[in-house]
Amino acid sequence: MISRNYINHTVLQISTGVVGSSLSLVLSTVVPPEHAYWVVPFLCFESIFLMLSMVGGSTISGYDLSPTFAPIVYGVAGTCSDAVGLFGPLLETWLISDKTAADEWRLVFIITALVASVPSIAFVLFASDKRQDWGDIEIRPAEPKPEISVIGESTERKDNEF
Repeated sequence: MISRNYINHTVLQISTGVVGSSLSLVLSTVVPPEHAYWVVPFLCFESIFLMLSMVGGSTISGYDLSPTFAPIVYGVAGTCSDAVGLFGPLLETWLISDKTAADEWRLVFIITALVASVPSIAFVLFASDKRQDWGDIEIRPAEPKPEISVIGESTERKDNEF
């Protein structure tokens, strides 16, 4: 896919990480109760895939788009990701009445996987790591500020002043 220019390395790495993370979450919900120990490796893989998507390229993408506006891009992205992080405990509160019911937890994990996968699919379809036209503006250095002086008074400190 990369050699045929269908997708670039950054997009492939991020989407593989998010889709792998979501798949690990969904697979952990279908493990039979007698083999519950298999949930631990699935959740470990979920963490590994998630780190692949975060460390692999998303930290560079903002600077690729516009070095000038990278802090603003990261501020908006961080706000959105933190808002999604707040959604998890609320979802658990709304959907789970019996904390031992596997079906209720399965629904929470599937919704979490969808919340992670849908933006990843949008990223693969629409994202670019090319420098954007809106990011190429010229920033002029600030003009020097005039110095303020007091006429008629000495600006030197006297020894008896604190």
